Amino acid sequence: MKRYKFEFLVIVFFTSLLFLTFLLPDHYQKILVLDKAAFGFWQILLHSYVHEEINHFLSNLIIFIILFLLGAIIAKNSSKEKEFYKYFAILLVLVPIFTGTVFYLWVPLQTMRGISDIVCSLLGLTLYFSLIYFNQGSKIIVDLRSIKTTIFIFVFLLTIFLAVFVEPFIVAGICAFEAGLFLILKVFKNYSLSQIVSERKKFVLLFIVLVLVCCFPVLVQVKFTSSGWLDGLSHFYGFYLGFTTPFFLQQLSLLKNNWGDSIGKKKKI
Repeated sequence: MKRYKFEFLVIVFFTSLLFLTFLLPDHYQKILVLDKAAFGFWQILLHSYVHEEINHFLSNLIIFIILFLLGAIIAKNSSKEKEFYKYFAILLVLVPIFTGTVFYLWVPLQTMRGISDIVCSLLGLTLYFSLIYFNQGSKIIVDLRSIKTTIFIFVFLLTIFLAVFVEPFIVAGICAFEAGLFLILKVFKNYSLSQIVSERKKFVLLFIVLVLVCCFPVLVQVKFTSSGWLDGLSHFYGFYLGFTTPFFLQQLSLLKNNWGDSIGKKKKI
């Protein structure tokens, strides 16, 4: 328990925050909800932390705790705790601003609230750190610098978005096939059964994450509104931001370091 003391404190903080905003009187909640009829710039950020219905509040809170713990455990086991919390903090600001801006500018609905966009970003973030954790050990078999690997990952991620247009269960099946192909090409090809058993903790965690990602198209709520717009796209925005934000920031960091090294070599010459 002591090992996860900080994670416990984060959960207590967010549970308290969401519970307090849920208990706010309606006239105070309306100040925080993203409402086009009574817009305030603060609503772009704060709308994600307000809930109206108890079922909405509890479901988001429970899934948030599960995904946060899963991501934190994976990050801790891969010695990437600081990076995990850095990107988590960025997403707490970036995701609501992004989804709120898209909603305000282009979605023909009146109000928006709920932390589900941030919850979904946690799944994307957990997937990213799962790949890092998977790479640790004697064999690096998911090289995020490889073009082929990057293409494979983003094809997999884009497949999930098909759930907007195709039956979600079909999309989940396609994702499961792609995840199985990944396991065959990257795991069973490079690891013996005895190695998998000896590192079973790593593979169990990876398997759980892949199952959750494959089930995401079925679990996410996307529906057409009376105006013909898709309500629930914020779930997808959150998921993609959760994965791509650390991915691109890491790539930018590598480019910056390489650029700095090249300048240093030129000065020496």
